[in-house]
Amino acid sequence: MSEKRQDVERMVRDTGLPKAAQIALLANIAVETGNSFDHKQQQRGASKPAQGLLQFDPKGKLNNYEKYLNINSYADSAQNQINYFMDTIYGDSKKEIGHGNASKLRDIIKTGDYKQVTQALTDMWFKPGKPHMERRMDEAYGFSLRDQNETNRRTRELSQNPVDLNTTGFEPTI
Repeated sequence: MSEKRQDVERMVRDTGLPKAAQIALLANIAVETGNSFDHKQQQRGASKPAQGLLQFDPKGKLNNYEKYLNINSYADSAQNQINYFMDTIYGDSKKEIGHGNASKLRDIIKTGDYKQVTQALTDMWFKPGKPHMERRMDEAYGFSLRDQNETNRRTRELSQNPVDLNTTGFEPTI
């Protein structure tokens, strides 16, 4: 796994989004960047290419993203692209995707499974010209399997190394 991918996965985890939303966002980023996870990735074959993890389009979100950077004195980075994404749903940049869409996304993110959130982000946030939904869902499924495998590994580790409460200094209160 590339260092860029690991960094983006960590940044998405650090957003505090529910696990299903983390999976959905990572799946969308994977498809948008062709799995490069490069925040400077440019759309192929376009005269005015979209760019970044979220493929900001010059006719769409790119101008508002650049304003967001300027207003906050930020430099373009993977972290700031993810921060902007969060700001459009939870912060001061909701008008970028529409307050109604931001509200709907917050609800779906809170209660939906990774498939529902992947679909909702594609439809209401990314709005790609060619959705490639099958690819997005395949990526989401892959991220969900990795997450489940990690959970299973941690569970096995804990069950193989039980904690002896008598030696930890733990004092139960009754």
